[in-house]
Amino acid sequence: MSKPHTVIVTKEQCAEWRSQAREYERLAASFLRRAIAGEQLLSTLESEDPDTLAEDVTPVANSSFMGAIREIAATVSQPISKPTLKKMLLDKGFSASQVGGPYFYVALSKLAKKERISIQQNGLIWKGRVP
Repeated sequence: MSKPHTVIVTKEQCAEWRSQAREYERLAASFLRRAIAGEQLLSTLESEDPDTLAEDVTPVANSSFMGAIREIAATVSQPISKPTLKKMLLDKGFSASQVGGPYFYVALSKLAKKERISIQQNGLIWKGRVP
């Protein structure tokens, strides 16, 4: 004959499980924000004509997030910090989620890789390679 099982559940355990559930919800929201930012970036990259990336940047309050970054980097008189660039993008009307999330850093990385902007060793951002 088998013994009956004893299960003990305390209020503290329930509170801990709720705390863990909140943490997992926070993590899930973070991953969702990353996925949305990645999808926005992919959409931007897919919609940009690679041939136009080498053309002169025309100032506008701008056609795309990456275009705005290129335009700012091309028109400033000296290298700028990432916080300064973020403020300038916010002033142009881009959302805090675009400017404050991973989308910003992925866009910088893509633009630097294509030499549309330069990121100096000290982290300052400036003009890319002049064609």
